[in-house]
Amino acid sequence: MDVVTIAPRDLAAKLRAGGRVELIDVRTPVEFREVHCPFARNVPLSDLDPKAVMTARAGAADAPLYVICQSGSRGRRACEQFLAAGFA
Repeated sequence: MDVVTIAPRDLAAKLRAGGRVELIDVRTPVEFREVHCPFARNVPLSDLDPKAVMTARAGAADAPLYVICQSGSRGRRACEQFLAAGFA
């Protein structure tokens, strides 16, 4: 399965439409403190445990989980870790 991407404007549209958006930011804590999306949860890529993240989710287990980083590289690696752990 491939990593699916979404444009920030499309994610914002989901929020405006009243959709629930669960977002993790996989940048370092320092980067996260500098600037971040207000509803994002910081889970640095170096500490990422896909099973723990999925267990701690507030929403439905089959609802999308969105991942963000600065350039997309760490976000893609995080998504690949979720896929490798069996989470679509």
